[in-house]
Amino acid sequence: MKLFFTGATGLVGTRLVNFFINRGYDICLVTRDAIKAQAHFQSIVDQHSLDIIEADITFEGDWQEDAQDCDAILHLAGANIMQQRWTKSYKEVLRQSRIDSTRNIAAIAQNMLVCASATGFYGNQADVELTEKSVPGTGFLADLAQEWEGAAFGANCQVCCLRLGIVLDPKGGALQKMSPLFKYCLGGAIGSGDQFWPWISWRDLGPIVERVITERWEGPVNAVSTHQVSCSEFTEKLAKVFNRPSFLNMPRFLAKILLGESSSVLLSSQRVRAQALIDKGYEFKDAILDDALEELFSEN
Repeated sequence: MKLFFTGATGLVGTRLVNFFINRGYDICLVTRDAIKAQAHFQSIVDQHSLDIIEADITFEGDWQEDAQDCDAILHLAGANIMQQRWTKSYKEVLRQSRIDSTRNIAAIAQNMLVCASATGFYGNQADVELTEKSVPGTGFLADLAQEWEGAAFGANCQVCCLRLGIVLDPKGGALQKMSPLFKYCLGGAIGSGDQFWPWISWRDLGPIVERVITERWEGPVNAVSTHQVSCSEFTEKLAKVFNRPSFLNMPRFLAKILLGESSSVLLSSQRVRAQALIDKGYEFKDAILDDALEELFSEN
């Protein structure tokens, strides 16, 4: 089976490319910088067949023909939500990098499309338990996720949108940024700390996506663990990994001053239930946060 990747050099993409290569899949990926991608995956390129195409997928092009030749498309591309403050211009970057590219992917997808999305789809819904059937929220991220998924579901093939929680990986993303603070006793909850933070270990992403592809799942899937935790619980458990206290909390007003509107990512509460994964009988590698953090950092 041959898979076509966008966003392959990102945190999630890198893990998935390695997972599927090790499982014997053929991989074709599109990137804006082929030389950088070649270096990024050098160890794979030396031992496995990996096709790398240079193109900007926010525009139509020859890359679309290569995508059509594959058995499934994994669309993970999109500018980093937490890269900078959400100025008007950066909001447009976030939107274009997701919506324009997804429309171009959907226009040519023939077999199976797996598109990244986010639990930001649900907005801020306090302690309401949210399943794939729950109504979307409001706000910039919720609106963006709805438009993003809408573009994907416009494809004339089977489509699955993965609503990703915080992806736990010591080598990148939120966990890599937070870890130094907690190592030096500078970590703590943000805002009230009561808001729910949905999460998933990177070690579960590959097995989940493989089942999505091979069993041809359709519709949205909450890619989160079954262990629901608040921000306070999350930060306390992270501090425990380093045998440090978690007491230096960041007040809500300070988070808003430092991060602006993007602080909503950290302050919003999303008590997301992995209903589709539970219904499908998926067994998590890292189901409990305490164990997941211990395992992830011991591997790293």
